[in-house]
Order: sequence, then C-alpha cells, then structure tokens
Amino acid sequence: MPRALDFFLPVVYKIICNRKGSGNNCPVGMEAIMPDKQIFISYSRKDQAFVTALRRSMALQKIDTWVDSREMPAGKELDKTIKEAIEKARAFIVVLSLDALNSAWVQKETRYALKIKKKMETPDDYPVIPLLLKE
Repeated sequence: MPRALDFFLPVVYKIICNRKGSGNNCPVGMEAIMPDKQIFISYSRKDQAFVTALRRSMALQKIDTWVDSREMPAGKELDKTIKEAIEKARAFIVVLSLDALNSAWVQKETRYALKIKKKMETPDDYPVIPLLLKE
C-alpha cells in the first residue's frame, strides 16, 4: 500500500464515521453506516495508478468506491450517470494533482459535488475530501 494511503484511509474512516447520525464509534465495516452507497472518486486519468491502489486499499477496508473510467471530451456537460453517482454517493474524494487541477472534468465533478454538499442539512452529511497527490 502506498505511504499516502497509510495516513489517508484512517482519515476517511473518521470523517465518514463521525457524520451526523452515525454516533461517535466507528463500526467495523463502512457498510454498517450506509450499505448501498459508494464513495465517488474524481481524478485525472494520468493518476490512474494511484487511484487503482487507493481503490484496492479502500476495498480491503470494505469501503466501496465509484469512478468513471470513460474518456470524455472536455467540452461536454457532466454525463447523467456521473451526476447520479455523485448525488447518490456517501462522500466525494477528489484526488488533486497538477493534472487533476488542469482537468475540466475533475473541475466539473468537484463543482457538482460542492453543489450537492450545499443542499445537505449539515455539511457533515456529504463529505467532500480533497486528497493531495504529491508527485
């Protein structure tokens, strides 16, 4: 497991487990909190190797993730499938790298996630978690 993930996974666990209504104690598996929901991961395709390792590590912790693996032209609107996945997610992770900061899609997905977060009762109801990928 990459070093960054050693630190990151417990942080994700804590953020999601301390959500309103989940109590102070984190359950053994994330599926106990929101069993049918995934964590959406937004990233640049150039960071695919890191995201693959991240997803594997999260799966070992029983944290289900959703990523869009399709290549899409920069000028298009967010696909309906992506919007629905962001809306239905229990949290949103954006993997930040120089490539991600220059990605129109990462920007669109993140803006949409922040819009969803604003609609929630409390900010903790939809964590938007930036993960800085140092190159």
